[in-house]
Amino acid sequence: MTAVSTDMAWRRFVTALLTSLGLALSGLYGLVLMIDPYDALSFSPDWKRYPVSRHSRDYNAILARRPEYNSAVIGNSTSMLLPPTELNQELGARFVMLSMPAASPFEQRELIRLFQRHHSAIRNLVVGLDSVWCHPGGAPRVLGLMENHPFPYWLYDENPWNDLPPLDETTLKKARMQAKALLGLQIRYEHKPDGYWDFSDALHKENDPESIRRRLHAADRHPLPLDLPKGSEAFPDLADLENLLGLLPAETEKILFFAPTHHLQLPTPGSDQSAAWEDCKHRAAAIAGRVPRTLVVDFRIPSPLSENDAHFIDAQHYTRPIASELIEMLSAALRGKAGDLPELRVLARSAGRGGAG
Repeated sequence: MTAVSTDMAWRRFVTALLTSLGLALSGLYGLVLMIDPYDALSFSPDWKRYPVSRHSRDYNAILARRPEYNSAVIGNSTSMLLPPTELNQELGARFVMLSMPAASPFEQRELIRLFQRHHSAIRNLVVGLDSVWCHPGGAPRVLGLMENHPFPYWLYDENPWNDLPPLDETTLKKARMQAKALLGLQIRYEHKPDGYWDFSDALHKENDPESIRRRLHAADRHPLPLDLPKGSEAFPDLADLENLLGLLPAETEKILFFAPTHHLQLPTPGSDQSAAWEDCKHRAAAIAGRVPRTLVVDFRIPSPLSENDAHFIDAQHYTRPIASELIEMLSAALRGKAGDLPELRVLARSAGRGGAG
């Protein structure tokens, strides 16, 4: 064989190899698009897809667009246990759960924006507040737990040209998980169609009363930073939330609540931490003075709720039965019937709303 013929043979081999590789990748990507792991493509088969990430950032972008819901819960894991079905019964609405573990204020605002763009008539918006909203200088866009899971901006914008998922390891992994779920082989995260997932048992390995008691009494405190802006420049995340709520329809019920926490996580009365929390709550309450139909409720106080170990899974997360009680109390506060409830304080309500809480 001459050098020329050998060279031609190698070229044919390389061409055939590259062509085969290209066809294989094209076929693989076509399969990914058909499976549509993020349920984001208008041309994929109309199959019942499932959340394939416990952190919900991907799937919530789809839930926020669905027209069958007219109300939403947005927050992090401290509001994830509120069942939408019970909220529907109490408030006469159709709720979707859009709260996510370790959701930063930035991520929560992106979900509010997305839900607003796809729902012209929003009946209720419930926003769970906790320490991430009370960072005086503003919380990071990505909180520690999510540093290795970048926020999927491409799922939250309105550009249809970037909805094709990247062909990378993450997409292939999620396509495999979605395929298993579609085939009925494995549904890893038992989210309901409305986004609800009772994560109580999955949060910790040991959930017997004694293990919970030890966990509660050994938990570290997470103090608010005190050497940051004060006064009008403090709590910029709450200022951004106020601006965003002001863009919602005037008839939308905006319910903001500080989630309950175990009493050992509450600051000592009279301390700098106590003052910082009161400043944050005061800033949140101010939203009701400027945004119509806004109610601000505080469960993060010493009360029969916070002082009972049996009400908590860990220092920051209450139990599933307490979630049902919170819904009933929020409904009572919305109707102006919470005056005798020791578990909460009504921090503020917009002028013209029902009786005092």
